[in-house]
Amino acid sequence: MRGLLDAGHGRGYKGGMAAEGVRVRLLGRFEIEGVDTVVVRSRKARTLLRLLGLARGAPVPLDRLVDVLWGDSPPSAPADQVSVLVSRLRAPLGAGRLLRSDAGYRLAVAWSDLDAAASFLEEGERRLRAGAAAAARAAATAASRLHRGPLLADEPDAGWAAPERAAAERQLLRVHLLTAAAALLSGDPATAVGAAEAALAADPLDEEALRLLLTGHAAAGRKAAALAAYERFRERLAGELGVDPAPATAAVHLALLQDRALPAAAVPPGSPATPAATGGAAAVPPLVGRDAELAALDAAMESATRGDPQLVVVEGEAGIGKSRLVAEWT
Repeated sequence: MRGLLDAGHGRGYKGGMAAEGVRVRLLGRFEIEGVDTVVVRSRKARTLLRLLGLARGAPVPLDRLVDVLWGDSPPSAPADQVSVLVSRLRAPLGAGRLLRSDAGYRLAVAWSDLDAAASFLEEGERRLRAGAAAAARAAATAASRLHRGPLLADEPDAGWAAPERAAAERQLLRVHLLTAAAALLSGDPATAVGAAEAALAADPLDEEALRLLLTGHAAAGRKAAALAAYERFRERLAGELGVDPAPATAAVHLALLQDRALPAAAVPPGSPATPAATGGAAAVPPLVGRDAELAALDAAMESATRGDPQLVVVEGEAGIGKSRLVAEWT
């Protein structure tokens, strides 16, 4: 669990952590923790701050700043005007956090939610490949909580952020796919179905999401729902792209029709083959008497998603239910 909770800590500042680095939130409304950016009255200065924050510690060339701030109508002395805007930002931020070099201007960033979410996602995918369902689900949950909304949600028309916004959307799609696959691996088809549906809402033509959805429905014994979902997807794919589902997806559909176990490619690594018609996880009795322990784990995860990871040790006598506690919590 230590490797999981350490994920994302201190990331975001390219080349190392600056002692005076700030913590930047880009997913959802732009925020710098501990800094009241409302006092920045100049819209161009606020745009400059978002642009530097989005770079997460990397220098932004002067030409790029001028292009974003003034477009085709730059001022007569753009370098001087950028310097004025930077001076206005140094008051709320602190002089040591806005730095200039030959490569451009940069904001000293110690942590960003975008990079922390990427770290959790990569850790979760690694754990999933190793068959560690509980750790994979915990990492997916941590990454999902960091995605409070679209990147720079308070600047929806900022065309200059379009590539990064698209990358954040792809990251969230991967989080949904990880959640669905890890849920299937841990015998929770209901969560898998919800996550797969979220992935399809983000990308209606994602066949990996469809296969996870079909597998989740099948594992819960909802063959009709799986077949209906496949047919909707097939019609959408034919209407928009004029093609049929990929062979791997068609194989899952055929297995459903024939009431056979689903192909191995449709089931997360380490999980048992899922019967299409009668599948589903065995009922597990509810966990009782562990509310305090579950709350402590919740608090530790909340701390980790805020960028303050800690080591959590679950210990006790053999057979007391340590593994069950961690599995139930995830």
